[in-house]
Amino acid sequence: MLETVLFACFALAAIAGAVWVILGKNATWSALGLLVNFCALGALYILLNAPYVALTQFIVYAGAIVVMFLFVVMLLGVERGEGQDRRYFQRYAGIGLAFLLFLGVLYFGLQALVPDAPLKSGDTVRLLAGTLFTGYLLPLEMAGVLLLIGMIAVVVLAKKKREEVQ
Repeated sequence: MLETVLFACFALAAIAGAVWVILGKNATWSALGLLVNFCALGALYILLNAPYVALTQFIVYAGAIVVMFLFVVMLLGVERGEGQDRRYFQRYAGIGLAFLLFLGVLYFGLQALVPDAPLKSGDTVRLLAGTLFTGYLLPLEMAGVLLLIGMIAVVVLAKKKREEVQ
């Protein structure tokens, strides 16, 4: 019973964080809403007995990705009034996607209440690392290069914008 209540609370926190991202007054507040969403999802993973995925969620997404978003916001100096013409579409689309997220969490949460066959015990981290670094090594490296290219592009764009201002 306690797990069900905690699951519902964290699911609502994840949805509230997603809505906060959409309705945030500026990019910094939206990034904080994203942090709330990522932390709530990490707590959901803990409740679903997936500690490795939860730890990865906290370290990679809540730690690194949100910090990277905040650096981009600070480097580009995103002002409050930019993009007002598309903001209403983004809000309604985001609210629709948040509703779909709620339905998905509700569906899978109800499925989690039905007992399944017990999982085989074993070293899942070693199995995941072996799979990731053998069969999926190229996509993993490509993702790393893509993130590096994105960060370089942000720095170049911020430098050009700063030169235009001066």
